[in-house]
Amino acid sequence: MSGVIPVHGKEISLKFQNVINSSRGGELIIVTPFITDFELKGEKISSCMLKLARLTTKISLMVAPPSNPHKHNTKEEMEKCKHCKEVVRKIALLDIYEKFAEEILIKENLHAKIFLSKDSNGKYIKCLAGSANLTLGGFRDHCELCFFIEDKLIIKKINSFIETWKTSRHGPKAERYRIWKKNLLSKYPDIKYLLQRR
Repeated sequence: MSGVIPVHGKEISLKFQNVINSSRGGELIIVTPFITDFELKGEKISSCMLKLARLTTKISLMVAPPSNPHKHNTKEEMEKCKHCKEVVRKIALLDIYEKFAEEILIKENLHAKIFLSKDSNGKYIKCLAGSANLTLGGFRDHCELCFFIEDKLIIKKINSFIETWKTSRHGPKAERYRIWKKNLLSKYPDIKYLLQRR
């Protein structure tokens, strides 16, 4: 099939950068259940995204929520809990993205990994889709397989799936990050304490 190339290993990072570069001044859509901030060619992913946003690139992000924090009897217990620290790490990173991203959505049953670019006229340009989360493991450590796509009709179809996932037609409806975070902090107020200590 022309316009679709399977990639793995270091090629995933290279094609991801290709998608990013092609989105300048247009739109970048990121769908990844897991997300961390790691360096790619000497620059943190969040810094790279901030630069894109300053170039009037619209950035949209859909992620899975972290699993619920544990309930602890004391703040000291919580400070030692690796799981709770991971929850706080993800929230803190999404807080960074919230400063410049056009949209951040939390999707409960999300498993897809997609990086899609559009130009300033809203035309589909490039897409990387496969098994790699936007994490160091997904881009370097794990054995992942993705497809680099330049076929506009395929990219359009993939984008239609993303639009469907925002609704409740496929699992729970995607929730705006700010609303999700407010609900989480009201249910687990001690997480706010961990966030403030970062």
